[in-house]
Amino acid sequence: MPKFKIITLGCKVNQAESESIAGRMTGPDWQPAGSAEVADLWIINTCAVTQKAAMQSRQAVRHAIHVNPRACVAVTGCYAEIDPQTLMAIKGLDCIIDQAGKACLPEIIRTCGIAKADRPALLTGAEVTTRPPVVSSFDTPAGRTRPFLKIQDGCDAFCSYCIVPYARGRSRSSELHAVIASMERLAAQGFHEVVLTGIHIGFYGRDLDPRSSLLELLQRVAALKPPIRVRLSSGPTGRRRASRPGWTGRELRGCRRCPRGPRRCCKAPSSCLAGDRSSPVR
Repeated sequence: MPKFKIITLGCKVNQAESESIAGRMTGPDWQPAGSAEVADLWIINTCAVTQKAAMQSRQAVRHAIHVNPRACVAVTGCYAEIDPQTLMAIKGLDCIIDQAGKACLPEIIRTCGIAKADRPALLTGAEVTTRPPVVSSFDTPAGRTRPFLKIQDGCDAFCSYCIVPYARGRSRSSELHAVIASMERLAAQGFHEVVLTGIHIGFYGRDLDPRSSLLELLQRVAALKPPIRVRLSSGPTGRRRASRPGWTGRELRGCRRCPRGPRRCCKAPSSCLAGDRSSPVR
């Protein structure tokens, strides 16, 4: 049976997406390769947030080609979206899949198969404007005691120093009911805690119709039975307006126990929830 291996660089969103890909690929056709096993397919999920991250992405591609020259090597992620031409110059690379194609990467692999090529194939999906599905890592073979749940993608900030909006598109939120359904599934499977992640989760719900917010999502999660703990992954939370002006210590139970104090805590609630074990939303 052919084996695959996924190398992930960058943020927690990339980690969640890689683990989701691994879970969907594992089955009668594919199995994940162990650390000492030779893989028939390498998937490199790249990062481009800094020049160093881009360099490390290229290094990971060349390493995969060097370790097993006969294996098929596929590249996806932010660097594949931003600079595919540089990747196409790497000898031995077989496939470049953009951000839109990443969501259906397992289906692309099953449909197109794997084979060594003289020149990398550039595969694209639909434009990165569609509503992103809820991506979870709970079905990954390795498993987690605290799985990631991606609820948002893209960013509308367009900071002058940041390439992320160009790599991932405008902010897009997963449907509220889909997130809640995934949370219920996780709770039913016995998970007691989940990490909500996204590129800028402070923007969650702004693009939905009807409009929603991260606060509304957390309030809905707090009402779930059985209860499940929520942590917010690190992300851009410095702008209070982006997170929502209505955050208060009462709405985020446990904030008063934050070692930084409730006033500072409520200015950056996700920072508190991600870093302080004594203050999860229940």
